[in-house]
Amino acid sequence: NYVNLASEGNVLISGKGYYDTAINIENSSIDGKSGIEIIGYGHSNIFNTSGVSIKDSYLSSYNSGDTSIKIKGLGGNFLGEMNSQDNVDIALGIYIYNSSVDSDGKLDLYGVGSDGDIVLNSFGIYFDTSDVSGNSIDLKGYGGNSIMDINNFDFNFMDFPYENDGISIDNSIFYSDTTLSIDGSAGSGDLGSDNDGVSVRNS
Repeated sequence: NYVNLASEGNVLISGKGYYDTAINIENSSIDGKSGIEIIGYGHSNIFNTSGVSIKDSYLSSYNSGDTSIKIKGLGGNFLGEMNSQDNVDIALGIYIYNSSVDSDGKLDLYGVGSDGDIVLNSFGIYFDTSDVSGNSIDLKGYGGNSIMDINNFDFNFMDFPYENDGISIDNSIFYSDTTLSIDGSAGSGDLGSDNDGVSVRNS
């Protein structure tokens, strides 16, 4: 169901996950005239440890430039031992899919992927099919880190693209009136396959 959150002041959303994403915003609209702040901390466990997930939604903040949208997402640690395909963990700092983030002030996003025995596709920040605009945009992302060697397990590594990117932008549009800063640091893994600090595709 569609949810609309609106405030003439600030909108603050914070949370800590346990079995699932700390903050999950889907099919919703959030409008904070004086600003929006979203903070999500993924829980350290054997389940989904993502910080913030935004899907099919619209975030906006307009106040003659005197406003901002801040999103901070930290993936938790993956503590379980992986022993089958079903236990592959996808843990992100911030995931924004098919959504719009729009402000006449500053956009500030900070995302950190998860650390764990084996972590696949643990992006610091991942944009897919989204529109992002602001007076200035500042993105900082740090990919997740894998410790164990995936060759020790009995499934085909090629079935799971291994991209612990700091920041990944796919099929998305970014527009800034002044500065657009994208600062990403790749995560690690024993195989180190295709981990980028910043990856931009079809955008």
